[in-house]
Amino acid sequence: MIEYLLVLFVFLIFSLWHSTTSKDSFKNKFIAKFKLSLASYTLIRIPVSLLFLGLTLYFVFLYRKSTPELFPPVKGFIGIIPPLIAMWLSSYVTLQISKADRLPQYFGILESPKVFFYEGAYSICRHPLYFSWLLAVWGFIISSPYLLYLEFALLINIFVIYMSKQEEKGMIALFGKRYEDYKKRVPFLLPYGFLTGNDKTK
Repeated sequence: MIEYLLVLFVFLIFSLWHSTTSKDSFKNKFIAKFKLSLASYTLIRIPVSLLFLGLTLYFVFLYRKSTPELFPPVKGFIGIIPPLIAMWLSSYVTLQISKADRLPQYFGILESPKVFFYEGAYSICRHPLYFSWLLAVWGFIISSPYLLYLEFALLINIFVIYMSKQEEKGMIALFGKRYEDYKKRVPFLLPYGFLTGNDKTK
């Protein structure tokens, strides 16, 4: 039982830190109090987030075999296909943002100009990078089908949905009806937007 609580505790620290520090109200107060640039703030925020997420993963892989196995694991290349697809998708999204010269804004190093993407990967779902997270996490469970890993996958799912909803509130505040129209046309997290055959704004 202790392993489940340990993973939950460390993940909660990660999710609280990452979600709180993503809010403009917290960010602005923190920057003003410590007289930081936005880039410096990001260089504090992201490593701390990665530290606690990495620590969560460490405990998952350290203790997963002490928890029940849900089904016989899939061995070999087939077991790593979903994580490989997830890596390709995240690379594709990053390349798309990079080609638009918006990586510093996307990762919070620069504040403006603000843009939103609605073509390419963003025409199949509104959060393709988050979907790649879910694909990697849920895909890996076929080769590591332990109950502790299932707990981690569910926690990631809750976190991704919450963060996506929060980010969309900010996008609506910035872009108004344009983003509302985009929401009506493009799926939230599941990438079936290509079925509509429409990746253009109206």
